[in-house]
Amino acid sequence: MANIPNTEYITVNANGIFVGGKPATTYRGEKILFPDDVLKYFADIQKLNKNVAELHVLSSETSGEYAKVGNPSGNHGRNEWCRVKFNDGRVASWVFRYTNGSAADCANFCAYYCASHVRGNAAFRAAVFGAVIEKQKRLAPKQKEVKMYKKTENYPIQNTVVLSDKNGNYHVAFDSKIGHEEFSGTRAEVLQQMTLRVKRLLNVR
Repeated sequence: MANIPNTEYITVNANGIFVGGKPATTYRGEKILFPDDVLKYFADIQKLNKNVAELHVLSSETSGEYAKVGNPSGNHGRNEWCRVKFNDGRVASWVFRYTNGSAADCANFCAYYCASHVRGNAAFRAAVFGAVIEKQKRLAPKQKEVKMYKKTENYPIQNTVVLSDKNGNYHVAFDSKIGHEEFSGTRAEVLQQMTLRVKRLLNVR
């Protein structure tokens, strides 16, 4: 990803809104609109993920595909990009959100809409957090002492079906040794529910 200096994007954290490390009320020569809402939304984001330290918002000339990781430039434009920085210093990749009607509109509204979208849209939030989360999975040490089953009929969970829609909602159905179960929700919610059920089936905490 491009090494874009912090003078080119808005940084939102628990202490306020900044550009280039300095408190800011303007960005790219335009007024940052709804700053109180931006800070409120950021506080809500931290409640959803306590490891988030900062939200970065970039107005770029580079466009992209919604909720996809990309490589924007630091040059001013009407395309809005978002990313997060975590408390341990790791920085996620830039994720494209929207092409505004003008560069001025993007500078005015991008902090508000980026914070609002990360806060309120589970699918977009997963995309913004996802690059770091997936990297963590790849780098995580292999789990040891996992119970192996020689026969598939002994698997605790079988016949699993996972369906999703374009809004980021998921539905999971599976059979286990205690019967048939189904549940729905966002990606994070179904992962949590599945984890609880697997732990219950394996009798682990």
